[in-house]
Amino acid sequence: MDTTLLIGIWGIEKGGDAAFRISNKDFFMVDEFSTSPYSLEKNKLIIHNSDYYREGIIIGLSKDSLKIKWDFANEPWRYWRFNK
Repeated sequence: MDTTLLIGIWGIEKGGDAAFRISNKDFFMVDEFSTSPYSLEKNKLIIHNSDYYREGIIIGLSKDSLKIKWDFANEPWRYWRFNK
């Protein structure tokens, strides 16, 4: 998996609002307006000190889309790269 593709702003819908931003050093939740450190263990994304996002398995990643199976969800969530 090319983890450099993970860096960016991601939204739930194509052309919709941003949900979160992943930088080289932190995970920013737009709705919460809060930043948390994160770590990546192979395809496991771990968000530290967050009340909402905690752990997710990245099951798909391309330059335009990201698919994560979060620990709180029954089904994987698909995100689209934010381009506004």
